[in-house]
Amino acid sequence: METKHCSKCNTRKPSKEFQKNQTLCKKCRRAAIIKTSKENRHKVLPPDYKKYCVDCKEFLPKAKFWTDKSQKDGLARYCRDHSEERRLRTLAKRKAPSPSIYPKADFKKALSGMLKDFREKLLKAILVNVTDESRSIVRQVVEDFKHEGMDISFAGREWQIQIMNSMSPNIVVRKPSQKGMTWLLERLVFALLMRYNDKPYIYQDHLGNDRARYLEAIYSFETADKAGKWSVIRLEKIKKDNVHIRDALKTGKTERALLMQFGRTALHLVGRATVSGVLTISGDIVIIDEKDRDQNPAISTQIGSRLLESPFMNTPSTKGLLRTTSTPEVSGAGISLQYEESNQMEWEIYCVKCDTWQVLAYPDCIGNFFERGDTFLKDENDIDLIPYWRCQSCHEPIDWTTIGNWSSDDPDYFENCRWVELNPKGFNPETGMGIEGYQVPFADANRTALFFIAERDDPDHDISYLYNHLLGLPYDDETKTLQPANFNRVAGYKWGYNGKAKYVLGCDHNPAQGGFIVIWMQLPDTISATNQFGRWVCVYLEHLKKNNQLWDSPSPNEDVTKGRLWELITEYEIDVAVVDLEPDTNEVEKLIREFGMSKRVWSDKSGMYADTFKIVEEEIIDEEVIPICRVYEDKVAAIDLYFNMIRFRHISFLDKNNDVPDAIMTEFVSSHTNLYKGEVETRESKGGKIAALNTKEVYKKRVHRIKDHWTMASKFAAQATRICVLANRTISGIYKPTIKGMGRIPGT
Repeated sequence: METKHCSKCNTRKPSKEFQKNQTLCKKCRRAAIIKTSKENRHKVLPPDYKKYCVDCKEFLPKAKFWTDKSQKDGLARYCRDHSEERRLRTLAKRKAPSPSIYPKADFKKALSGMLKDFREKLLKAILVNVTDESRSIVRQVVEDFKHEGMDISFAGREWQIQIMNSMSPNIVVRKPSQKGMTWLLERLVFALLMRYNDKPYIYQDHLGNDRARYLEAIYSFETADKAGKWSVIRLEKIKKDNVHIRDALKTGKTERALLMQFGRTALHLVGRATVSGVLTISGDIVIIDEKDRDQNPAISTQIGSRLLESPFMNTPSTKGLLRTTSTPEVSGAGISLQYEESNQMEWEIYCVKCDTWQVLAYPDCIGNFFERGDTFLKDENDIDLIPYWRCQSCHEPIDWTTIGNWSSDDPDYFENCRWVELNPKGFNPETGMGIEGYQVPFADANRTALFFIAERDDPDHDISYLYNHLLGLPYDDETKTLQPANFNRVAGYKWGYNGKAKYVLGCDHNPAQGGFIVIWMQLPDTISATNQFGRWVCVYLEHLKKNNQLWDSPSPNEDVTKGRLWELITEYEIDVAVVDLEPDTNEVEKLIREFGMSKRVWSDKSGMYADTFKIVEEEIIDEEVIPICRVYEDKVAAIDLYFNMIRFRHISFLDKNNDVPDAIMTEFVSSHTNLYKGEVETRESKGGKIAALNTKEVYKKRVHRIKDHWTMASKFAAQATRICVLANRTISGIYKPTIKGMGRIPGT
């Protein structure tokens, strides 16, 4: 006997207890109608109230509709004229004789004559079916969509069903690579847009009046180039498989985004490389795909603001739907930070052999397991033992045929597997507060344990690949970030000036955050053949709240008040000071000219250069040698150099007992540990570079609100130690002052 699962009473019942295309059994559906009728019994609609008629495709006065207390507003779905047409059409169908009583020739003739009418009714039925709000998203996708010319199946991927069906406002999904999340989010967006492409989403305003809105979705990729390729390649496949999408779709292009229209709904495809590319569009549904591949995590955060005016699926604390997914990189950042703050859903499977629920964990879930670098285990006949997925309790092989048992007849139902919530406080379904987070399982019926081991042991894959791409978990590589323990503390030196020694200075400045100054002192007798730059200790940190305090400024009596940088350079007798060239370029160049005789002040220009470190000391302008004193650096390589100085203790920091301000030192360390080296998506090369290699490494922030200015200032100090050794700083670069009565400077 065929059975179906009722989504209301959560029980399985015979199919005869369900009406066609309904997920509620007759009893639950009848109870819901009675409840709605009671609520509508005393409901009074405003005199100017209008309702949308599906057949007329326009809003009509309430007098045009029959009363139907089972509906939300107490009015029938169709106007009176179309309600009568539908009633007569239904009666005609019931009274029409069966085609089988016609002679064969007459039946063919009748069928041919009704072909046009049949096609029109069929297309209309399809549209009604696609936009049927009573169906779950999964049922809609299974019944209305195709993939690669085949019916869509969730067999072996039952974990996707709840993620797709959930209408929670904010969902994050942390996943291994190539688990089909992009495929799932594509279908989710298409299903919602097609559901409302021919009729608007109806919501109530603050006065209780019905309002209508045609939905707009934003699907964001790491780069605009990837968004363009998606529209060319993946969208074409979807259109070929799904005629109703192809017929409804109209493509176009706005100034900053690819635009696709489905009837009166719209989909915008955008890249997240720049802020300007995402802040010109508002939407009701926002998708953030591969969040951890962003070079600037702040952009993904700002994309969420595109929902602020959306009325779609609102809760007391949220607007619109936001979906974020990514393969993770490090803990405490990106998708991992969001998942850690969510309700943390994990996928459990049930072992029918030992009656145990479990979340599969590496390596306990692999039978015949061996470590990376080892070889297969052997049996008594010296034959390789093949790894397999096993129950972590009874150690028997997992019987995947007992898990899920998915069927297209009841696409929302699955068994012997479930999502479990580890942190219920992370999401409140009543208010919408918090995040609904999912950790996608790495082990399933579609990937064998042997395949998993082979991917792990690939010579091109390191330990971070195992955690990030195979397990879908964060991995903190010590070579790509810093920990508080990396900061070596020394005693015997005081905070500030420590007497005659070699000092270097680094300065980063920002109009909003002010100036950040770092001073290092070289330790005596530390230069050697293996360390030509010596060892240093950080003796002073200073944060100026206002950026203009760094530079000279006129005083009321027309004198010049020297800036803080000039004071520190002269007070400490700084050997080399490196200052960020931007944003106050003019002030930096004035300071360089002021100390041009000794070439003590240098500017730093960060970017992506073929040479990771290049210095330009001077230029000849009008036959005169002018000190330029500029450093061109590759930013990632420069941070690598500075972080390695910390790891190898070439730079140390004062012990807490040396009058070091605790607050400023805590902020200083946090600025460093908040950075980590991760991957970002780059534009595909013309030489046909495969997509997996279209990445580069950059330093990212774990938490955007923690600024990196202390790290950048210290990086400039590290560059100053190199200039001390590598720069020429000879007399040829002296900037000749203007001295009246002298043709030249003696000695030049």
